[in-house]
Amino acid sequence: MGRGQRVLPERVAGHGGRSRRGDREGVGATALRTRTTQTVQSLQSDRSGEPWRERALEEGYASAITVPLVYDEVEYGVLTVYADHESAFDQRKIEVVDELGETISHAIAAVRRKERERTLTALQESTRELLHTESHEEIGDIIVETLTADLGLDDAFVYSFDTAENTLELVGSSHHPGSMAGHLVSLGSDSESPIWTGFVEGEEQVSQSLDPSGRNGEHRTMVVPLGDYGVLTVTSRDGVDFDEKTWNLVELVAATAEAAFDRVENQTNLRERDELLQEQNQRLQRLNRINTIIREIDQGSSRRRRARRSSASSATS
Repeated sequence: MGRGQRVLPERVAGHGGRSRRGDREGVGATALRTRTTQTVQSLQSDRSGEPWRERALEEGYASAITVPLVYDEVEYGVLTVYADHESAFDQRKIEVVDELGETISHAIAAVRRKERERTLTALQESTRELLHTESHEEIGDIIVETLTADLGLDDAFVYSFDTAENTLELVGSSHHPGSMAGHLVSLGSDSESPIWTGFVEGEEQVSQSLDPSGRNGEHRTMVVPLGDYGVLTVTSRDGVDFDEKTWNLVELVAATAEAAFDRVENQTNLRERDELLQEQNQRLQRLNRINTIIREIDQGSSRRRRARRSSASSATS
């Protein structure tokens, strides 16, 4: 368990409510850190059950057991079981909960493998699609679709930098056109939006309670610059921190998007050079035709002058 990490409740069964308070020092954190089962036979007298001890007592629980969910050195979390009386967990029950935790760990690992396979498939498909894009808008649409529909993130926005106007222009959005209120489609140097700041500074950042327009809202926004081409933003609507997996996925998609922008720009430059060369060739061809006509005219004039001189000489003779 890394520094600063917390154990958060993911699923709750029973008559108790759900708390989002994290556990950095309690039995859950200890179970993960030591990779051992932790039992609290009396929540009333044993304070090691913090930070959920008080809430558990309010709900009528008297003892608890926490099992680390670890498979192949990967930490997935903990399983905590509560009982309504003290000293509820004897050795047999501890072994049963241990076995249950091991089974759950195997199941989570299998699910995560399938998730990774689906994620890799989605990324491969989006990469193939990006190879055929010809505009920034096409790139934006594919990136947003990949992040939201394929990878399950809440909202995504792609901004492209307009060098002529010195602005960031929205080229991809997970919102439908009719629900774009509150989301700016253009951001300039006078904007105080974290999106513009992230682009100018060229650094990834997370803004809490800020939407893509820079206004207050109940969510977090991850800002990932796309080099000199623009910015990718991802929003978490419930305000939960972005985990390492999400960061890695977004950074990977961002790198793919930057490469796509670079390819489109190179193709655009090549087309512009080709058009310029074609225009120059056409001018040269027109000039050659004109020169040919001039030469033909000059040759005709020379022939006529020679014919006149020859006629004049004959007449003199």
